[in-house]
Amino acid sequence: VSRMIRRKGRASLGKFEVPLDRFQTGAYTAIQRFGSALSLNIHFHSLFFEGAYLLPEAGEEKPEFLKMKSPSNEEMAKLLLKIVQKIKAYLIKARFMNSEGDLLLDEDKSEGILSKLQLASAQNLIATGKRSGKKVRLIKNELLLRDIKISSSRCVEVFGFSLHANVDIGAKSRGELEKLIRYFTRPPVAEQRLHRSDNSEIFLEFKSSWRDGTIGIKFTPLECLDIERFQKQNSNGVFSISR
Repeated sequence: VSRMIRRKGRASLGKFEVPLDRFQTGAYTAIQRFGSALSLNIHFHSLFFEGAYLLPEAGEEKPEFLKMKSPSNEEMAKLLLKIVQKIKAYLIKARFMNSEGDLLLDEDKSEGILSKLQLASAQNLIATGKRSGKKVRLIKNELLLRDIKISSSRCVEVFGFSLHANVDIGAKSRGELEKLIRYFTRPPVAEQRLHRSDNSEIFLEFKSSWRDGTIGIKFTPLECLDIERFQKQNSNGVFSISR
């Protein structure tokens, strides 16, 4: 992403002889480990400056900020393809995936139950209990199937990967900036949307329904414990959740 912004900054200047390393970007990134269905879905939320700084040469006082034009859908697609290619190449080299795209699990290097839970969660499967190996139960509202929406501008999907860049915050819109960062750093579960049914099963209501009409997910108490029981503590003392 930074490389694309730097190149667009140089193109706006019209001086392609200027070395690319004189253009620098700024960004804030939050790493989230969960999807809306509480599955293990590691992804990045990044807040970038909408442009690049041209670093000064000797004798100049300060860098010049070059505002970039919003990327087109074609540019977004090309960028996502590059990201996918690099991620796939890394996963194959690290032996997490074969060349066909299938996930690999090295039992000798696994961490027991935690690795089993992580692999199941990444595939939206139940890891323990009577329903072990089965899909998480989705709760659908069939009436919503009529309202399927197409992705908006600058929101692209390729091979199960997605890249969204259609949010623009003005320089003085501090309230909107705070709202966006709060979204970056939100916890995996909103307690007000977590419900217990009469038979003690757990229902998590989604904030927004999926395109196929899914409005939430349902767990037995044991399946729900998969979310909490095997928390892995990071070195800085912060707990990250793995289902």
